[in-house]
Amino acid sequence: MCYVLLARDPPINTPYLPAALWTRTKKGFFRFVRALPFVRARIEREIEGTVDVLRESFNKGLGDLGYRTTLPKKGMAEVRGK
Repeated sequence: MCYVLLARDPPINTPYLPAALWTRTKKGFFRFVRALPFVRARIEREIEGTVDVLRESFNKGLGDLGYRTTLPKKGMAEVRGK
């Protein structure tokens, strides 16, 4: 089977295809909107709130374990009370 690529045919998998053009247009539009100062500030506030919620839930899950900065001399079994 022989396929002749004509000069007017767009190359396969290039940004010249209509779907790729639409996708690039959408990405460019949302990138522009995210760059607007009031939208960027709102996104940053939402991210900070999400990080705070995650940090709180993580700390609640630890309970009374606390943080260790050094290893125990005889292993964790002694520390846990086993």
